[in-house]
Amino acid sequence: QDRHAAVIDALNGFYGKRQVRIREFLAGGPRTAYQVTQALFPRTRPGDLFLTISETIANLEVMAKRGEVLRDAEETFGFRLAA
Repeated sequence: QDRHAAVIDALNGFYGKRQVRIREFLAGGPRTAYQVTQALFPRTRPGDLFLTISETIANLEVMAKRGEVLRDAEETFGFRLAA
């Protein structure tokens, strides 16, 4: 069980750092999920785009559930920092 906890802690740390980067990018104003993806993964190969967008949206959804970001009503997949 200790091994599982270590893996979970590592993943939480990894995604926590990724979400810090997302907050920093959104500090510049509302962005679409695609724009956030481009900032996080600037060298994404076309075949990996689905994976990178999926990961970005998942992070944004988690952050929205925690109240850290809000969906932007002007964009279908737009997000902005919560006040």
